[in-house]
Amino acid sequence: MGACTEDYRDMYTTAPCGIFAAGLPGNQMSVLAALPDYTVPIGERTYFSRVTERNETLPITIGVVAAAGCDHVLMDLVTELADAGIISGEGKTGSSIYWGEHSG
Repeated sequence: MGACTEDYRDMYTTAPCGIFAAGLPGNQMSVLAALPDYTVPIGERTYFSRVTERNETLPITIGVVAAAGCDHVLMDLVTELADAGIISGEGKTGSSIYWGEHSG
């Protein structure tokens, strides 16, 4: 969860912060509250990696949370967005979520 910047595992810039009173991270809300949660890839971002010393891609995603018992609402929403071409209906594994391992 950030402002579209690279986070390397060997660099600690600031202490983790939470959005809840107890300091719990926002990406744990659905787990802690037993809510349905669906993460949807909406694009990719290219950046120059200091580790591989070449351009790499990072997926950009959004998380959609619904009220308890409304799992079907999330599934219907994601299905309709894919059918309308607003989001991709299929993601790949590898260096790109759209082209897979051999994306070039």
